[in-house]
Amino acid sequence: MNLFKGGGSLIVTYQIANKKVIFVGGGNIAAQRIVLLKMEGVHVTVVCPESGLAEEVDWINRKFINQDLDHADICLTALDVHEESLRIGQLCRERCIPVNVADVPPLCDFYFMSQHRDGPLQLAVSTNGQGP
Repeated sequence: MNLFKGGGSLIVTYQIANKKVIFVGGGNIAAQRIVLLKMEGVHVTVVCPESGLAEEVDWINRKFINQDLDHADICLTALDVHEESLRIGQLCRERCIPVNVADVPPLCDFYFMSQHRDGPLQLAVSTNGQGP
């Protein structure tokens, strides 16, 4: 019997408080993830021509440029343009910045799991990027 089958993800928790997260894009996915990040004390900068979260985050009202990654610890994208998501993902890898590209698991270094919180207890479930 082979104990080392591989193909899964290493499930860990990440101390994200006080990290600088850049979020490229907007919409419902962005809003949901930004709320989760803000609950953890994360500094979030959103690069997007339109944002409904301008008071809760640092909002840059324009399209993404490469220099937006200069001080980022983590990058998340929620874009409709697949080519731009691919380009940003590649830039992040070149700079050793973990990236999550919404709805494109092969481009993600990490996933967001379904979770439930009850005080300090936190439960999470993962499909390894195979489910929505």
